[in-house]
Amino acid sequence: MTKISRLGPEPKRMNQFIGSFWDAVTLLEERDEVSSFLKDLLTPVEIRMLSKRLQIAKMLNLGYDYQTISTFVRVTPTTISKVNSNLRYGSGGIDLIIRRLIKLDRQRQNKFESSLDKRYRVPTPLIDLTEAGINFTGKTLKRRSKKHSLLK
Repeated sequence: MTKISRLGPEPKRMNQFIGSFWDAVTLLEERDEVSSFLKDLLTPVEIRMLSKRLQIAKMLNLGYDYQTISTFVRVTPTTISKVNSNLRYGSGGIDLIIRRLIKLDRQRQNKFESSLDKRYRVPTPLIDLTEAGINFTGKTLKRRSKKHSLLK
């Protein structure tokens, strides 16, 4: 994140600023609104940095090890450790969002797989015919092997 001025406002006033920020985030209703708001408020580097932290938290929650996370997200173990510390000892906000994101990812994956099933589904009669053919072939081979064993 960028550095803040050493000439900061009084703590009481700063708390008002922060409260106003929380209110602003709470008022956002759609993904497009959130995207526009954060793009106007944050630099591209800050957005990438926050996105990486969120991905780290998600992967930690899913049980990935530090080396895998470091390679996939391209961050140092120190960064992973800081995010892990926030997950363990924070106020629970990251964990709440991560669980919701994982649930959303699973829903998207299921929807994708369902659409593939619909597009590329093999008709049931064809499956039945295939199984019947395999069974017939298997029985035929057994009969042949019995005949050959009797002839020996």
